[in-house]
Amino acid sequence: MPSSVNLATLRPGFPTAMIPEVETERLGLDTILARQGLARHPHTADTPLAGIRTGSVQSFSIANGIEAAYATLLTWKANAPIIRLTPAAGVAASVTGNVTDVPLLNGFRLPIKVLLEQDPRSILILPTPEPISGRIATIQEVVRLSRHFALVVLDEQLAPFSLRRLTPLIEEWENIISIQRFPYVMPGETHPFAWMVHPVAMRPEIQEHLDPVPSATLEEVLRYGQIDTFRAERATARLKGQLFRELRKLSVVSVPYPSWGPALLARIERGDRDEIVAGLQQRGVEVYAPPHANLRQHFRATAVSGESIAALKQALIEINREL
Repeated sequence: MPSSVNLATLRPGFPTAMIPEVETERLGLDTILARQGLARHPHTADTPLAGIRTGSVQSFSIANGIEAAYATLLTWKANAPIIRLTPAAGVAASVTGNVTDVPLLNGFRLPIKVLLEQDPRSILILPTPEPISGRIATIQEVVRLSRHFALVVLDEQLAPFSLRRLTPLIEEWENIISIQRFPYVMPGETHPFAWMVHPVAMRPEIQEHLDPVPSATLEEVLRYGQIDTFRAERATARLKGQLFRELRKLSVVSVPYPSWGPALLARIERGDRDEIVAGLQQRGVEVYAPPHANLRQHFRATAVSGESIAALKQALIEINREL
């Protein structure tokens, strides 16, 4: 077993073997964002998406990371009520202000009926895939919610791993924004970077509340922008399948929820979650233990590598023997 493996992250390192040795092109920033954000995904290959598909910079606003993107939106809409789905994770969990928490249903389904009873002036934060379970929203759900809420913020940080983006809806609806970032930590990456895909008409107001992105950040993005991450995303999806198959062989855990993200939510079937997570840590395996009361018997593990999956499986086997 390796000395330490981190399966708690949702953003694995990019497989360096998939980085081309020779740079063959120098893409512009708008082309990079269009390709990363939408155009290279098969389900949009034949869809006419004016502005976004062509890489129009007017459809994108760049920010100094995911936190900065959220801060920009919340500053811009400072007095608006916010609807947050719980259990929440990541940046959405730290959002403050006039926040109403609406619990997800069993299996992490969207409580559409309850959401449609909320204040229509609200901003709805809708992660898809959802970062704890990997649940993904459907087009029909987003359309219904967009008809009701003043603004729907699609947090699509993990969408590259699902091959399913809802970004094309921005072409049809004037009140949808997508927050995105590169799905991997790239080698040498030092600067936080994210972008928002939005209706062109929103750009002036969003830009007014954005902090400028340093030139060093843009240079870093341009350096890695030519790398097509599609193959690596498919490799991560295959690893997640391997993680599922290995975990379902064990009696100490089950994997009850389908996931369209890079991670799986596992439920402890024997023993106490916190004690088992501590046992994993003692064996050099880090997983994420959601603090939400309804998930006190669950942990989340990301498919980082075959080695890390083997380490998790072996550690759980050892722990199971001690129960």
